[in-house]
Amino acid sequence: MNQAQRDALFAGEFPADVSGEAIHLKTRLPEFHNLRDAFRYNQSKTAPVVNVYFNAKFSQTSIHRKNSPVHQIILTEALAQLKNRLRSPGRFGFISGSSIETHLPVPDFYIGYRDKGPGREPRPIFALEVGFSEPRASLEKCVKDLLTTKTRYVNAAVLVDVRETPSYKNPLPKPVNQRFCDDILQKDPEALLAEETYLEDPSDMQSPLFRFGVRWVGRMRGSAQVWTRDPESQKPIPGEQVIFFGPDAQLNPKLRLKLSDFVPSDAEEFKEEFAFDCTDWADGIDFARWELARQRSKVAVNSLREASGKK
Repeated sequence: MNQAQRDALFAGEFPADVSGEAIHLKTRLPEFHNLRDAFRYNQSKTAPVVNVYFNAKFSQTSIHRKNSPVHQIILTEALAQLKNRLRSPGRFGFISGSSIETHLPVPDFYIGYRDKGPGREPRPIFALEVGFSEPRASLEKCVKDLLTTKTRYVNAAVLVDVRETPSYKNPLPKPVNQRFCDDILQKDPEALLAEETYLEDPSDMQSPLFRFGVRWVGRMRGSAQVWTRDPESQKPIPGEQVIFFGPDAQLNPKLRLKLSDFVPSDAEEFKEEFAFDCTDWADGIDFARWELARQRSKVAVNSLREASGKK
């Protein structure tokens, strides 16, 4: 990581010339706090939404972007299904990219609910958290924090956990690819980036994705889980995990929850069970993988050319 990229991070910006959705850097705890606050209090209209974690064992801060194609496709599909079910005019609001409380992690979206009657203030009742190759324990902590007594109206949350194997690292700086990089620098960039992405194994639609001879996306596995707040203990309770993408994906996966677990209404329409059709999520991840390959390779090639003095 160069100084310009590091300066961008401490200014609460995710460097545009970094290929990938995560940055890991050695820091001390005070530096982690500075990085976390830089992103948390960035007031720019284009401020990135990120999750920032600190690994004390390795003195490492990890910054994960939350606007990847994986996040966007899950968010789009989940919102569409919920909006189709929660149709009461003026009662529900769907908010993305905004925190429920300043001290809490920013969910990918949450649902606000307003009681009937004029001048009633909406309150958050449900949240969705999507993680892409993020530490499972950190994702669960985010969900638990969203279901604490400090957010007493949020009674249910869904955690979607998508993992890539192996974890992505820009392949171009690797010494084994030095000759390949030299070849890239001699090619016309527009012609190079016009080359198509392809499957490593054409008979396996979930196999790694390659472009100009280099792997840009590995295999993925997607799971989802409902968490609810126990009405007596007020503690977060995890539900059954549904695996919807990958070699061990369930057939016709559906993530079930009760609307009454989070909608504070006695109306009969909210006493029914609701199920996310995770097949739509799986189809979306398949599309997102190809977009990831395109984005990652484009940024990596452009960064390589810029570092070598070629525009």
